[in-house]
Amino acid sequence: NLEYLLNKQGPNFLLVHGQMCGDELNR
Repeated sequence: NLEYLLNKQGPNFLLVHGQMCGDELNR
C-alpha cells in the first residue's frame, strides 16, 4: 500500500500516511 501511495504522490498521501502513523502509535 505504501508503494501505491508513493507512486500516486497526491496531496492525500500526507493525510493518509499521518492517519496510518497515528493508528500505529495508538496501538
